[in-house]
Amino acid sequence: MKKILYIILDGVGDRPIPELGNKTPLEAANTPNMDALAKKGKQGLMYTVGKNIAPESDVAVICLLGYDAHKYYTGRGPLESFAEELDIKDGDAAFRVNFATIDDKGTIIDRRVGRNLSTEEAASLSEEINKKVKLKDADFIFKNTIGHRGVLVIKSKKSKLSGMVTNTDPAWWFRNTFSDDSSHTSGIGEGRQCIPAFQCRRFAQPGGCSTEWGFSSTTGESIRLVGW
Repeated sequence: MKKILYIILDGVGDRPIPELGNKTPLEAANTPNMDALAKKGKQGLMYTVGKNIAPESDVAVICLLGYDAHKYYTGRGPLESFAEELDIKDGDAAFRVNFATIDDKGTIIDRRVGRNLSTEEAASLSEEINKKVKLKDADFIFKNTIGHRGVLVIKSKKSKLSGMVTNTDPAWWFRNTFSDDSSHTSGIGEGRQCIPAFQCRRFAQPGGCSTEWGFSSTTGESIRLVGW
């Protein structure tokens, strides 16, 4: 078997910036090593998931590795849970989550807490959540991972849970199985109420109803998470 070094420059394309003469940061940067690799290699264009879909990194990487994401993608929640060695079974709902900053009116002003929340600070917040938040008819595990990121696993005491619920994140929208950022929203605004996806009037529309950051693909009773 041949070993390769596989490097993905996720998001490096960026967008033109007026301060750089309407060039992207990559176009404006001095990149002699990348230029040398480009001269010796082959270039091309591809759709990682499909046309008109701006996927999250995990979906795109799965496709780049040769997997059919429509068949094998489980959502970010189960992937994060596996990486953190959390106990997750069929019927549990697993979510990839972010700590966010809100103002006194409950409006989300930063979906990632400015990207400067330390892992130690996040661990302290996680401890408070696990101590003080209680769910009716369900148990949960909340664990911070790196920086502003975390994972939430909910285990129902009554029946299986479904991950097909809408998102509280204002920046991502539901497109069949995947989260999609093709709407190019700023991510600033009121956090949405989390409801069963089939109750969302925009669920059947492309790029319409939002989904949580990664969900369990199991079927069963939908859940509501409000005010997290």
